[in-house]
Amino acid sequence: MVRFRLPAFSGIHPPKPFNYNSNSETLQRCLSLLSSVSSPKQLFQIHAQLIVSGLHRNSYITDKIVRFCTSDSLRTKHSIDLINHGRYVVNLSGNLEPFSWNNVIRAYATSNSDSQREAISVFLDMRRLGIGPNEHTFPFLFKACASFLGLNEGRQIHGDVVKHGFLSNVYVQNTLMHLYGSCKKVLDSYKVFDEMTYRTVVSWNSIISANVECSWFYDSVELFVKMRDSGFEPDETTMVIVLSACAELGNLSLGKWIHSQVVENVNIVHAFPGHKNNVQSDML
Repeated sequence: MVRFRLPAFSGIHPPKPFNYNSNSETLQRCLSLLSSVSSPKQLFQIHAQLIVSGLHRNSYITDKIVRFCTSDSLRTKHSIDLINHGRYVVNLSGNLEPFSWNNVIRAYATSNSDSQREAISVFLDMRRLGIGPNEHTFPFLFKACASFLGLNEGRQIHGDVVKHGFLSNVYVQNTLMHLYGSCKKVLDSYKVFDEMTYRTVVSWNSIISANVECSWFYDSVELFVKMRDSGFEPDETTMVIVLSACAELGNLSLGKWIHSQVVENVNIVHAFPGHKNNVQSDML
């Protein structure tokens, strides 16, 4: 048998702990610059300085940079470039907490650049690095899947939700129902809804919308009645969904009846000025 001689290593020492005090001036300067950053170019320059100074693994400043990259205000004009940089920052930092990762997932999921699938890719990066998701990770993953009708991806993430024990979280359940409804799997939406121990108005809106998505228009109206009977007051989103069902049915009298059920709700009436006439015109 051939035996390979292992090379001898000498002088191996663990890396010295980073001395943040020696870079405190650089850190404070970068934090000051971050507070007034107004363009991606400025942000990239600050991050480059942090890398040179060895501060790119500071979790506080990493979270701050990622928040800038994924904030709605700054990424309006430079959406995908900033989100991509936020992803680069969080990967480079070695941050094992889900907060910054969730921000990147949310940014991809809500972007207008057809990059929603990247949210799933970021989640896979999290799993590969052993970073545990939390209850805020999954709602935007389901939102991303719904945007491109990713039923298979959504089912796999559903399995991760069960594995990590978040299936009873109402926000996760609401977005899961939305995903199944968007993918025309209304029975799966019902399964989630029926297993809920706590519901909100959004929960009812999600299951009603799932029925409308699948052209179960009368069922959506029945759910509206059950919602009212269960003590939930509809909001403007409920009105849009249910009245759209009535419009699809071409049932003017049903639309008027829906209107009569919520006319006493001042907030809804104010949210839809002149909506009674609009409903009638839609159904004619």
